[in-house]
Amino acid sequence: LFSDDELRIFSIVSSFNWTDSLSDMGVVWEDDETSIRVGIDKARGEKCPRCWQYTEAGDEDGLCPRCSAVLSA
Repeated sequence: LFSDDELRIFSIVSSFNWTDSLSDMGVVWEDDETSIRVGIDKARGEKCPRCWQYTEAGDEDGLCPRCSAVLSA
């Protein structure tokens, strides 16, 4: 199985979390054949000006940890 971070990257989203409850999600989609349910909610945090991913762990320039590490290398 894939980690949340791998699924986040694959899905091109700011975060990915497994949950049992979709009651607090903004948009919910369910596949009739498989009964797989997907909830979508607005990302939390600030948008990184370099990669546009939302993060709650931005540096003083607003960069996400990944972009901050890339630019400081």
